[in-house]
Amino acid sequence: MYQGLHPFRNYTLQIAAVTVEVGPYSEPITATTLEDCKFCVTTGIKDLILISTLHSDPTGPPLSVNVICHTAESIKITWKPPELLRQNGLITSYVLHTNSSAEKAIYSSTKQATIIVGLFPYTTYYVSVSAANSVGEGPFAEPVIITTLEDGNFLYMSIQN
Repeated sequence: MYQGLHPFRNYTLQIAAVTVEVGPYSEPITATTLEDCKFCVTTGIKDLILISTLHSDPTGPPLSVNVICHTAESIKITWKPPELLRQNGLITSYVLHTNSSAEKAIYSSTKQATIIVGLFPYTTYYVSVSAANSVGEGPFAEPVIITTLEDGNFLYMSIQN
């Protein structure tokens, strides 16, 4: 049994019999662990190979979160997915939190951009984004602070990861 494998990764395997000496290795086969499985079965040689992985939500936050004022009462948020090796599966959605002294709200998006409307003019908001896969939600990116404008002019703030 293999231990220490990561979810949703490709592994190349070769098998050799060992007695007094190591015998010839089999042809390499590639197996992909699933993002949510106890045993992933891969065939490609005469015997069955079992690969065990643990359940895992994303371990990395979304990258390059950008927030701009869209109007005095709305903001546009864009981001990139977490680093590939920290996604631990296919990203299925993103969770966005907006916090101000007046309100807290949670939004969901399946895309890497969204516009949030109904905000208060000239109010400071903290905006955070996290990624989710079929197992669960990952960590939030560092919050971006933005203040909506009274007159609707554009204000741009960015955090680059």
